[in-house]
Amino acid sequence: MAAPVSRRIPEITTRFWVSKTLITAASVFWPDYLYDHLGRWIATTLLVAALATALVVQLRGDRLRPWAFWSAMLAASAVGTEIANGLHVALGLGYPAIAVVCLIGGAGLVAAGHATMGIASLVAVDSRRSEGWFWAIALVAFGIGTALTHLTPRPILAYPVLQLLLWAVAVAAVVLACRRLGGATTAGFWGVFVLTRPLGAAVAFLLTNASAAGGLGLARHAVSAVLTAVLVGSVRYR
Repeated sequence: MAAPVSRRIPEITTRFWVSKTLITAASVFWPDYLYDHLGRWIATTLLVAALATALVVQLRGDRLRPWAFWSAMLAASAVGTEIANGLHVALGLGYPAIAVVCLIGGAGLVAAGHATMGIASLVAVDSRRSEGWFWAIALVAFGIGTALTHLTPRPILAYPVLQLLLWAVAVAAVVLACRRLGGATTAGFWGVFVLTRPLGAAVAFLLTNASAAGGLGLARHAVSAVLTAVLVGSVRYR
């Protein structure tokens, strides 16, 4: 096992969750762009390769480097999303079933990580091995969040402002529940992690949907590029 280091993930603050939400909003349309220009298999291969490269760079570091961490998170967001969508397209599974499968898998990973490394405490993400558990759980959490996005009721899905309100309220409810319980909990952290995926998607849809549906009608890939640039600027604080 690698020697422990002081900290390998950013401090869990409001800024962390803003960056996490931006990650989702920025990554919503990148896979579609690659699929349109390269085809599904080549695009999927490139996404997986990008994730593998980003994780190698992140895990080889001996300290927290925000640019490396958030690059890995961006790649994990895209790949985790495609895990859920791939199960739907390739295997024909419905998104309710995908959500259940990913939820069971995520719960199993949290339990296994806690049993072997204490990863569930989050504070214990202080070694490469424990961080490996973190990223495995994160991938599945992105899959759950993607399934929840697709399960948004159609009347709400048609209006991105309503989507944004729905998921913002859901995130706030989890945060308030954690505070009533005396602080952040494992379930609370991963609950917010999951819910900021549909929240970020709602931000992206609000910016890109037609004005008739309450959106701003901006170009999808331009929005992705600008949000990625904003994210890059936001992680230069350490």
